[in-house]
Amino acid sequence: MKKQISNTTANLITIGGVSAMLLIAGLPLTPSIGILGFTALGCKYLTDKRNDK
Repeated sequence: MKKQISNTTANLITIGGVSAMLLIAGLPLTPSIGILGFTALGCKYLTDKRNDK
């Protein structure tokens, strides 16, 4: 049986991956912060939605 990772770990991996992609892409700071903010909000929304079940 597979061991599941916690929501916090999954969210940190997602945000870290998006941050790395933004660094590689070399976008200006303002759009990068916006994209990272929307990613964090999406993670929070999905975590809350999963915990409500």
